[in-house]
Amino acid sequence: MPGRPGYQGRPAQTRPLPGRPPVAGGRPEFGRGTFHPAQGNRFFHRGRYFDRVRGRPWVWPRGYGYRRFFVGGILPSIFLGSAFIYSDWAGMGLAPPPPGFVWVRYGPDMVLVDQRTGQIADVAYDVFM
Repeated sequence: MPGRPGYQGRPAQTRPLPGRPPVAGGRPEFGRGTFHPAQGNRFFHRGRYFDRVRGRPWVWPRGYGYRRFFVGGILPSIFLGSAFIYSDWAGMGLAPPPPGFVWVRYGPDMVLVDQRTGQIADVAYDVFM
């Protein structure tokens, strides 16, 4: 605050904090495109709307909660277990995963992840109701 004694006034932090990606405008720089929220019973992915899915009730693993992931982020390894891998991606209109990648259900979202590194290659938001 300018009027506070002893305040030196510092420029905004330009380096990322350890373990966090650089941010621009409040979101990681590796985010791709514009976020389109679900509209009713449809979700937006790669320029098209698809029907949302009524999935089984979601239960977060102990100590985890929702965080919006972006392309380039790293999904925690707990979500790479078989309980989270989703094999009916074709029924949703999603592209088949390349070799070594899997579609993972992460709460209401579907995340395409490299199984070896956990790096996120694609995200479809608000797929599940």
